[in-house]
Amino acid sequence: MTGTKDKTRQRQRRKKTSYHIKSTNDRLNTFTIKGESNKSGQLVPVASWNCLPIEIQVKIIHQCALNEGHIRLFTLANVNSEWRRIISTDSLWKDVDLAKGTEKIPERDLHLMTIYLYPLLDKSRIVRFNRSITDQNLQNFTNSFSNIRELIFEKYSCLHQTVLLQISKNNLFDHLISLNLTGAIEGSISRPVMKAFIDHVLPKLKKLVLSNNFHKLDSFEMLLEYICTKSNKLEILELSNCLPSDLGSFARFQFHLMRENCVNLKVLNLSNTYINPVPSSTLTNTGENFDLKEFYMSRSIHSKCNGSEEFLVDFIGSCKNLEVLDVKYLPNCCNFDFLLFLQTDKLKYLCVSHVISSIPIGQDFAIIQVSIAFARWRHTLLVLDMSQNELYRSSWMAILEGLGRNPVLKELYLEGSNITFDAVKFALRRFTNLECLDLRSCNNIMYPKLIKKFQGESLNALRRQF
Repeated sequence: MTGTKDKTRQRQRRKKTSYHIKSTNDRLNTFTIKGESNKSGQLVPVASWNCLPIEIQVKIIHQCALNEGHIRLFTLANVNSEWRRIISTDSLWKDVDLAKGTEKIPERDLHLMTIYLYPLLDKSRIVRFNRSITDQNLQNFTNSFSNIRELIFEKYSCLHQTVLLQISKNNLFDHLISLNLTGAIEGSISRPVMKAFIDHVLPKLKKLVLSNNFHKLDSFEMLLEYICTKSNKLEILELSNCLPSDLGSFARFQFHLMRENCVNLKVLNLSNTYINPVPSSTLTNTGENFDLKEFYMSRSIHSKCNGSEEFLVDFIGSCKNLEVLDVKYLPNCCNFDFLLFLQTDKLKYLCVSHVISSIPIGQDFAIIQVSIAFARWRHTLLVLDMSQNELYRSSWMAILEGLGRNPVLKELYLEGSNITFDAVKFALRRFTNLECLDLRSCNNIMYPKLIKKFQGESLNALRRQF
């Protein structure tokens, strides 16, 4: 009798603490959130999906879109009408990621999915694509972009240049202020296409990224000329790895005109893009309002070009808020004199690797003088890259002494340089904030165990030895 009563009580408890699932939709809409335990130790369900506030439901769906891309919301919208209503919430479609989650979807299925998404993009401000979106799908998408502000193509590499014409001539892109076409254009950009882009799109942009694309030399020079003379709205310009079809050609770069007109420009990246700096013969302004924060110019100037240091001083010397400077492979440079003429006191990242391969007799004193420049940045410089440079021992010591005792420097890269063992010991003792020290291929150090990259605990162990 007692056993029968116990079984009856267990059935009653089980009935109170479990849900009866009738259909697939009920299974998706009803779940248990961990709550308090009853006297028998069983969990008591305290909420279900339908009990959650609409704001929480939207946040959960938004997190799904962040992790798996917005194409996944098409699947969730097919659960039932309630989920479809939540997924249509405007806030979910302000920043749209169609780059994630589309790689493994067959093209036919992707086309059907994107048809459903067209109406939802009317309120979108930012949209990301990748190569899974075909040119035809893209043309259908662009007809929905009435409020688009930023358009990004990630890992596309097969976009036909006629899409640039479509963007140029479509009135729905009137609000576009940022365009990222990194490695997206198939082939090279011709002059007529570049002309349409310059006339209709470029004047509105605050950010332009055209890195990793091939260009016809004349069309690229046309782009640079317009930017230097009329693009006064641009704040970020990235043209790294923009190679001409004829790899031996260098595009004219009238940098004095850029100083004069691009007063809002803060980030300029010309790394691995072949340029020929040409000063302008007619100047009406000294460019005193030109104030870059980041400048990248690695492998940009021809190795036979003289005056690269003078170009740097003329172009960025007066930028008082410069924080990032990358000028690796600066040609025909025998000292670091140009650093003395930089007016910035805020430099955080400096890369001058592969600059000095040999020092002429008498030039070591000029490098020692550069310790004055490093002394200015001891409280700001976080990363210093002087890899593949050959300096006199006195020059290395002068630079390290210039940084002072206990500078804020966290990363020091000296790979392939001729720095000596004494200079390394000096840095280890004084640079207490250092987190990374790269000594790979430093053959002047006579201890093979030291010729590697140290960071974290390995760097702490090395420091304790000295």
